[in-house]
Amino acid sequence: MKILALEFSSRHRSVGITEGAQALSRVETDEVRQSPLTLIDRALNEANLPRESISTIALGTGPGSYTGIRSAIATAQGWQLARNINLLPIP
Repeated sequence: MKILALEFSSRHRSVGITEGAQALSRVETDEVRQSPLTLIDRALNEANLPRESISTIALGTGPGSYTGIRSAIATAQGWQLARNINLLPIP
């Protein structure tokens, strides 16, 4: 099971992909204007994976930046609805 992890609750945003205990990729930025989809694409390219390989999205739900958290939730919900994958909120 490949998990896409999104953490956007602070200025330091990160996206990672794991399979079991192995980290396949990690992308970080302090640029809040960067699109979540851009970071996700970079992580997928780094891991050499297609979008279809992701089965779960884990996302940080705060506390923290309201806008950042909402951005991560909206991205995850859109992907979940389109691909019928699992969401894992992490407080």
